[in-house]
Amino acid sequence: MEAIKRYYIDSTVSQQEFTEALIKWINDPETETKIPAAHKEFGPMPYLPNREDALTQIADYIYNNELERPEGFDEHFKSLHKAGADLEDCNCYENPGPEKVYGSIGMAYAKEAKKALGQSLTKAIQEKGTVGAIGFCNLKAIQITDSVSLMKNAAINRVSDKLRNPKNKATPKELEYINRFKEVLEAGDEISPVVETEDGEVSFYYPIVTNALCLQCHGTPNTQVMPETMTVLNELYPNDMALGYDVNQVRGMWSLEFYTDK
Repeated sequence: MEAIKRYYIDSTVSQQEFTEALIKWINDPETETKIPAAHKEFGPMPYLPNREDALTQIADYIYNNELERPEGFDEHFKSLHKAGADLEDCNCYENPGPEKVYGSIGMAYAKEAKKALGQSLTKAIQEKGTVGAIGFCNLKAIQITDSVSLMKNAAINRVSDKLRNPKNKATPKELEYINRFKEVLEAGDEISPVVETEDGEVSFYYPIVTNALCLQCHGTPNTQVMPETMTVLNELYPNDMALGYDVNQVRGMWSLEFYTDK
């Protein structure tokens, strides 16, 4: 599964695109593979009939989670690809340009922060419910992204145009990119990260898009966001603007800065 993820997903591939490609491959393993070397050596994967909704769930798991690797996987993978590649960030470009390389690194950092936040938030919801989890977000969310920033030697921030926490306020430049991502998403076009480099410093921007879980605290007040949740939100965030979202909308953006090796 880890090898499939590395061949099928890079910083430009959306979850929908990956899901469609994975379903095509499973339904037509003879012609739809994106790993031709393995196909040539081992032959096509046997056809396994599966419901599309089950395959969609599998694709969601692969795309959004760090996968367990077999012992020796990294060494084996490295031996098959360009020497010296960073396997944590490798997406197997044939001749990657700086934008793709740094985009891949930025995406990996953002996913690491998203994973850390998601795991902690899920635990808080399970233990305290949605209302209790709001207190966790209020106290711990920025601390978690800061800890990932420290580990990655990068500045990792979540910013928004519709603020809940004033500390997440987007700069004018960040607002421009948030609006651009909104236009791309509304047009149904492919979303790609924005990568800028200057004097050895990389700036990376990628949208935060809502899903059904987000609407418990960011949806329509008193319907999707329950009244008891609204009460706590109003107490903690009297100037809250981060409400009224639907699924698949840009709620904000990852804004990262890190340095190149040069």
